[in-house]
Amino acid sequence: MARIHRSYGRTLKEGEALQQETKIQTQHPSEGFPSPLGVQLRYPLAEVTELPYMGPVDEFVRKKARNDYTVLALWESGIRTVRLPLADLTDETTLSHLKELHRMGSRYGFFTVNTPNPDIIAEHSHLIDFLEVILPWETVHDTLPDASKLRETLNLPVYVANIESSVHRERTGTKFSHYMSHGFHIDDTSKLEAILPQRGSVDGFVFEVGQHDQPLPTIKRISDYAKGEDFKALVNIKLAPEDPADYPQDHNHTANRAAEAAIASYAHPDVRVLLDTFMDHDRGYFPRAGLYDRRLNPRRAAHVLRHLNAAINAHGTDITTPTRKTNDGWTTITFNSHQAAYSLRLPHATDAPTPQTEPMTIDLTTGNVNPRRLPEGPQHLTVKSS
Repeated sequence: MARIHRSYGRTLKEGEALQQETKIQTQHPSEGFPSPLGVQLRYPLAEVTELPYMGPVDEFVRKKARNDYTVLALWESGIRTVRLPLADLTDETTLSHLKELHRMGSRYGFFTVNTPNPDIIAEHSHLIDFLEVILPWETVHDTLPDASKLRETLNLPVYVANIESSVHRERTGTKFSHYMSHGFHIDDTSKLEAILPQRGSVDGFVFEVGQHDQPLPTIKRISDYAKGEDFKALVNIKLAPEDPADYPQDHNHTANRAAEAAIASYAHPDVRVLLDTFMDHDRGYFPRAGLYDRRLNPRRAAHVLRHLNAAINAHGTDITTPTRKTNDGWTTITFNSHQAAYSLRLPHATDAPTPQTEPMTIDLTTGNVNPRRLPEGPQHLTVKSS
């Protein structure tokens, strides 16, 4: 497997020796146990760019090139599952690329508003891990049977989501924000419970974890509720605020949220968990920071997620009984596998004083194993053999 190392143009100064540091071995999504945490891919996967005509070779012609930095970023962060619009299957360039990546281990979930014609999907069903059908809830009693028939016809997992907008929210005060999203909230399941007896063959329903909801306890509540009602859950973890003009850029917070979401996805394999979003959305409505910036350079969250996935792969993915505690500017999540006991420490700020570390410590911001000294405020993982 070819691996790319980002050097950012750095070189050793004259006479400088290369420091020998032990790094956690990261993995391609097709190796080991792939990360169960997927991502929403809001920007194109097979974007084609025209390069400027420039001598000496192409002084008179603009060459077209596909931008594969998105693929590189997915591979280096260990992410296997991406959520895409169903329309991507109708674009020949994108479809060809999806087939190539599928052979290399990538997996796809597709979403659509209203139930599509099954004939459009059947030809490419081998590329589809699951379908997400988003329905206007005002007419759900009429449209839900169609989603159930789609499940029976295609024999593919189908999840149903409701459309939620500012129209459905109770307005308080004089401020009004246009809002559009999808998915149920675990704090209010009344709309969902009203149609559960009519769900037919539909596998499950989509939930949303808001910007200020803690992923780990919220996903546990969703998992317990879904098991009690005998359906599967798909969870979308939002990084964007509900205010379309707000632009949170706390990359440390995003890294903590991504790490906590990853632990929840390992601990609750019955729930499909997606992080929204993979790459920054830095203009227009609902801007948000993702795992990567717009030039596909990794943010802090990408480094943390990449190294966390690698460490869990190395020491046991069968995670059970995660607990979450907050103290002295740190959130600590402890969990176990059959091989090891883990302690994940997430700083509330990048200058948080580093607590005393255990013998086996991994700096998740760098991937260094047992560094001589942890800097202030890095996300880090300690591992003890069981």
